[in-house]
Amino acid sequence: MIRYALFDLDDTLYPPAAGLMEALSRRFTQCIAEELGISLEQAEALRREYGKRYGSTTRGLALHHHVDIGGFLAKVHDLPIEEYLQPDPELGCLLDCIDAQRCIFTNAPEAYARRVLDVLGVADRFCRVFAVEFSGYRGKPDPLVYERVVAELGASDPEIVMLDDVRANLLPAAQRGWTTVWVNGRGKPADPQDLDGISYAVGDLWEVARVFREIGLLDEAHHEEWNRCLLRCPLGRRRAG
Repeated sequence: MIRYALFDLDDTLYPPAAGLMEALSRRFTQCIAEELGISLEQAEALRREYGKRYGSTTRGLALHHHVDIGGFLAKVHDLPIEEYLQPDPELGCLLDCIDAQRCIFTNAPEAYARRVLDVLGVADRFCRVFAVEFSGYRGKPDPLVYERVVAELGASDPEIVMLDDVRANLLPAAQRGWTTVWVNGRGKPADPQDLDGISYAVGDLWEVARVFREIGLLDEAHHEEWNRCLLRCPLGRRRAG
């Protein structure tokens, strides 16, 4: 029986078309350039190099340039979120239909994550926020992070379902025996080879209800509420067809 549903934040709780992640990506490169006094081109090259070498650009910045990761990430995520997102009552309705404890599991800083949840109007739907500080700034997909989450929840691996827009972040979860849902919302069908080790792939969160019904997280009461959501939301009506 699944007890916990772990949601990624960016490009999962809201669609990539919102543009917030693109803005964060530009901001990340800009902050590297400012921190190290280099050009944007050099900063982007360094970002890619450290990401490939260490699995985390910030780890490379800390190791080689003694950058304070907490302060750096706070600067990167200091964006006007309200310009990209708005309250989403339909998302709140969808989350209410899930018969499990809901948590955020993100590589973003906690303050930023809570700002996003507040803007979306769904902060009260989540019992925990596992942000990058929780993992000592290691972040997904480091296997140690998943171990710490399991220990903090006091759960067994089969009791967890994880939703993320990044396939690589789901693979350590799948190896532990978590149910995994790849929210691949970029308008491209998933390559069958990319689904190895992934339990389900969906185009957006509105398709998740079908997955949750299949794995038993939508009981009859939630099913009825879900149908009421579909009647109110044009996107949901399209998905229902």
